[in-house]
Amino acid sequence: MLYNLRKKLYSNFAKRSKVFSRKNLYSDLIEVISSLPDGSSVLNIGSGGEVANVIVNASKGKILRIVSMDIDVNRGPDVVADVCAMPFQSESWDVVILIEVLEHVQEPWKAVEEIYRVLKKNGRLVLTTPFIYPIHDVEHDYYRYTKHGLRFLLKEFKEVTVAERNNYIESINVLFVRSIADSSERARILALVCYYSGFCFFNSILWAGIRSRNLTTGYRVLAVK
Repeated sequence: MLYNLRKKLYSNFAKRSKVFSRKNLYSDLIEVISSLPDGSSVLNIGSGGEVANVIVNASKGKILRIVSMDIDVNRGPDVVADVCAMPFQSESWDVVILIEVLEHVQEPWKAVEEIYRVLKKNGRLVLTTPFIYPIHDVEHDYYRYTKHGLRFLLKEFKEVTVAERNNYIESINVLFVRSIADSSERARILALVCYYSGFCFFNSILWAGIRSRNLTTGYRVLAVK
């Protein structure tokens, strides 16, 4: 009985920690998709599941051409291709979406060059990527980017806006729950105790006065060609 209760509590914790760590992840994406006129074309690279659902919900009532692309055929994308060598004509997309993908690309500069090529003039890139965040998708997690590194990668775009996903203390809370969630059974029990006792909530209140633009779990980027 105790085992089943612990299992249920941890399952709930794991779901909530994922939601907690993805705060503000989709705000730019929703705004861009919901503002598109009918007939616009959207290329979603490497992001199925939750991201695809966000796109569908944000595009309700619109007539958009939405195409998914992934290098992994098992994910069931519309197009199987490498972001570093895309099979599309130049200036063929109004919006390109790259949510939590760039860190998994071995040659990100080539990916950015290709995205720039396939975007129409005034086309937009919606990008998110982690900064201070645990390694995930082991063996395929290659990079972390500062806001300055992102601006450098996107230097050919005429407009680049980079925003922190969360603040100083929210970052610490995210790192805490995510790192413990991937640890030993003993650490998971500790996570449950801290989470359900309101540790993160009181931690936020205690350190509410601390502000830093240099500590965040990731960045949201909007770039215009």
